[in-house]
Amino acid sequence: RPTKYAALALKSRAALYAGSIAENGTVALDGLVGIDKVLAKTYYQASYDASELIMKSHHSLYDKYPNNKVQNFRQLFLEKMNPEVIFVKRHNDQNATTANGNGWGYDFFQGPKPNGWGEGSKNAPYLEMAEAFEYIDGRSGKLDRAAIQQGLWAISDLWKGKDPRFFATIYTQGTQWKGNSLDFHRGIIKPDGNLQADGSYNGILANGEQYMFTGTGFGVLKYLDESLDTRNGEAIARSSTDWIVFRYGEVLLNFAEAALSLQKDQEALDAINKIRGRAGISNLSSID
Repeated sequence: RPTKYAALALKSRAALYAGSIAENGTVALDGLVGIDKVLAKTYYQASYDASELIMKSHHSLYDKYPNNKVQNFRQLFLEKMNPEVIFVKRHNDQNATTANGNGWGYDFFQGPKPNGWGEGSKNAPYLEMAEAFEYIDGRSGKLDRAAIQQGLWAISDLWKGKDPRFFATIYTQGTQWKGNSLDFHRGIIKPDGNLQADGSYNGILANGEQYMFTGTGFGVLKYLDESLDTRNGEAIARSSTDWIVFRYGEVLLNFAEAALSLQKDQEALDAINKIRGRAGISNLSSID
């Protein structure tokens, strides 16, 4: 059942949307759509107040593994009833077609190979999503295309210094999974400089086992339970991970946006930096 903090989280989110619609939208169709601009501050204040009440509660940012930021962010979505969780859809590891089953098919459809029925990696992020993650020092995550094309890069160098949340959210070439490194490579550059796209060369397969599985070279690691066996169809609805509807991290973001809209810039900055600090990336010195 939802707690009062779940209700406040809903208010935090909904009022923020309403404030943005009022501030940036247009009232039309004799008031049927849109919100009057004069109400923007009222809604931002409502979001601010609801968020602040949650911030004074027992909820907090998950930080069980402060010395391993990648593990910490992964476990946030796997550990049930942790202090960041405000409202979730609960699941167990029993197939949903059985009497007491409340499992779901997340791992079966999202995990990398080996995977039953040839499923898996159904959500394949684009490179632009990978680039949206900054580097630890605050640099933009956008890759320098010209520099990259001057030679060959090791994957470890390509992503060196990346926001730990990137490694906890996305799997790609070289990601460790069930004791192995995922291999998405597409083609082999032969000694003469030509690319061989199929078959093998000197006993090395031209393509990694994952390459046809996503089409982009990226998959979604967030929420995946590495201990679950998804190699056969019986695992299709055995994911027991709870699906988070509201969590404390969102509340801080809502608070920051509402605070900024109310000209409380320092409060907004402090909230953002709490999230960045937990993630393991540099604080911002200003906010806009």
